[in-house]
Amino acid sequence: MTRKEMVLILCFTMTAAKTMAQELNVWTNDGWQGLSYKIQNGQTKLLPDGSLGLGYTFPVSRHWGLITGLTAGFSATRATLRDSTYSSYEVDNTGTAFRYDVKTSGYQETQRFFSFGIPLMLQYHTTGSRTQWYLNGGAELLLPFNAHIQSSARQLQLSGYYPDFNVNVSNVPQHGFGTVGNWRGSTTYALKTTTVAGTIETGVCFVLSSHTKFYTGVYFKYGLDDIKGSSGSAPLVPYSPNGLTGMRAGSVLNTPNAGDARAVAFGLQLRLGFGHFKSRSAHQVRRPEETKAPGVPSQQISTAPQDTSPIRPKDTPVMRPQTPRQAVAPADTLASAKVSQPASQPKISRDETGTIEQPVVFGVLGKTDLPERARPHLDEVAEILKKYPDVRILIIGHTCSIGTKAENVKVGRYRAEAVASYLVGRGVPIEKMELRSAGESNPAWPNSTPAGRSKNRRVTIECINKPFD
Repeated sequence: MTRKEMVLILCFTMTAAKTMAQELNVWTNDGWQGLSYKIQNGQTKLLPDGSLGLGYTFPVSRHWGLITGLTAGFSATRATLRDSTYSSYEVDNTGTAFRYDVKTSGYQETQRFFSFGIPLMLQYHTTGSRTQWYLNGGAELLLPFNAHIQSSARQLQLSGYYPDFNVNVSNVPQHGFGTVGNWRGSTTYALKTTTVAGTIETGVCFVLSSHTKFYTGVYFKYGLDDIKGSSGSAPLVPYSPNGLTGMRAGSVLNTPNAGDARAVAFGLQLRLGFGHFKSRSAHQVRRPEETKAPGVPSQQISTAPQDTSPIRPKDTPVMRPQTPRQAVAPADTLASAKVSQPASQPKISRDETGTIEQPVVFGVLGKTDLPERARPHLDEVAEILKKYPDVRILIIGHTCSIGTKAENVKVGRYRAEAVASYLVGRGVPIEKMELRSAGESNPAWPNSTPAGRSKNRRVTIECINKPFD
């Protein structure tokens, strides 16, 4: 797969995430990141480095979610060799083959490279109002760039053995044989264009506000395949037939002494999450006394998840103004009063009933705060209801099929409360309302598609007694 194809895949992933994400994440990883491999007559050591990440969390259920995004970071490794001789076969400028011997003293090199990553992880987290524990696990597609090699040695002794002549050449500086002190050199090494690493993260999440979470924990990443671009038999220090000055560096990665190299990283992770965390989704279950809508008596809210019967305000005392007691009117006065009875109440029209019964769509998974776009419609509903004192309504909250049935009943109830609270605030008496939660039991659209699930997250209003005009 070419880099161009990977960039296109990355752009598609980020665009899809932007349109569907429920939580935006920004994080930093600080620790040790580099290449882990074995080397003969030497050792490797990871160096401190880090990375930055931008991603999205897609909720799947109450405890589970998917994380994807983009990371960018640096990795560094230091390789050191014990004093020894490293041989390879070369050809000089006359076309004669010889064995090239490099005897090192105090040799070490630092390998640094930059890489992009596309993680795909499954997240498990506990529920809690302020503190949660999380565990992320999955894989990350790495796109490393060429490694930059910085080499040094206290001393290099460069010699050549010509088997055809049985001659060992060790002190001909003009032809690249001799001793070099305090040597330094640099080069680049081509790593594989793509590799895959398994990754795991765990820690604690703190809810800072209704829109912000702070994650702190540890992470570990391990490459699943060899990241080396080549494993040839190149010399540790390339042979230069033009002399000892300006000698280029090689790399232990390009010698047969180095084994498979895998990307490894571990350390501390800090993450910020941005979203709507007080929308009372299936991930956050509230107690009824914490979620009672303003203006709705608590007696109307049932605490049993399986209870979907109407919640009636009959147990709530209705306060009526006291009027002075009057004397009983004579019989002839009562008889005349029967003749002049008050006119009947106006009757609601079918068009007005249709306006009231238009659904209020919440759309977003778990959202129970009243959508801003629904307020003009509910203002119109309130004005109609105030015109007809005899009309009573049934407010029913609905959800999609994501989450458990008990949780969906609660979310549906909270949505019904939000609508009732808004109508009360617009002057509609609470006695005109009954609340019910249908949960996921009565979908209006198929739950098999995202669009259908979005439309099923709604509140419906039904006119209980509607004597049409």
